[in-house]
Amino acid sequence: MALRPWNDDKLILLTNSANASAFYGVFRELKVYNGVVIPSPRTPVPDNMPAPPPRNLAPVDLVLAKCPTRDQAASVDADLRLAFESDPTVDEPLACTAAGGSRDLSPMKKRVYNTVLLMKQIQFDQPLPWTKQPLYRWFIDTVKGIRFRSDITNSLCCNPERTLGIATTNLVIRYTDRWVEPAVHGGLDGFLLLLVHEARHADGHPHTCGTRDQTLDEMGSWAVQYYLARWLAEHTDQSFFTSGTIRYTDRLAEEADRLLKQQFCRP
Repeated sequence: MALRPWNDDKLILLTNSANASAFYGVFRELKVYNGVVIPSPRTPVPDNMPAPPPRNLAPVDLVLAKCPTRDQAASVDADLRLAFESDPTVDEPLACTAAGGSRDLSPMKKRVYNTVLLMKQIQFDQPLPWTKQPLYRWFIDTVKGIRFRSDITNSLCCNPERTLGIATTNLVIRYTDRWVEPAVHGGLDGFLLLLVHEARHADGHPHTCGTRDQTLDEMGSWAVQYYLARWLAEHTDQSFFTSGTIRYTDRLAEEADRLLKQQFCRP
């Protein structure tokens, strides 16, 4: 095995030439013995040092990897009532801390705040088809709160308070900080599309063909989700969603095509 120090000997690359495997990350404690030593049992000490992110991330992923500042989180709270009645990541180590300039946030809470903040940041070179307002302004004018719930199977909207109900059972943001997680072909992009879909229901647009809509021209929830996927793929700064071989805009274009084929009774 070969150990190569990196960044004052804290982050290392460990290679095993016998089986061509590699480990890239953090060791808290390393001891090398000549011979066999049976380690004594002990309780692991939590690591406070974050593992380095994967290389060649798109700029959007670098933004989503950061913890929101206290002021950024407060700005979201001023616009939306967030109720984390269910949080599948609550028993995991904190993703952000007040001591680090953020808040004490579980991984899922961090992803929720960052997705809403990203909605503020995204700009389009053409107005969205269903509103003249910027995406974030339309969203907070339409929705007053979001409840994260485990007692519902499908996300829903809306009560008189215009509060979205987001089902946490199969929510992808339980698992990833990334805009698109290659391992599951989903990520925070899908969460953003879900929020906008449900917000359109709050705008007074129920489904008109079972759980689907009749046509795209009705501009219902599926149409809004379709158009947002297209606008993200075609009318944003593409370099924000691209790095090396990563082209998240292709994934959004494919998602728009899928929605058009599957979610309308008369496309």
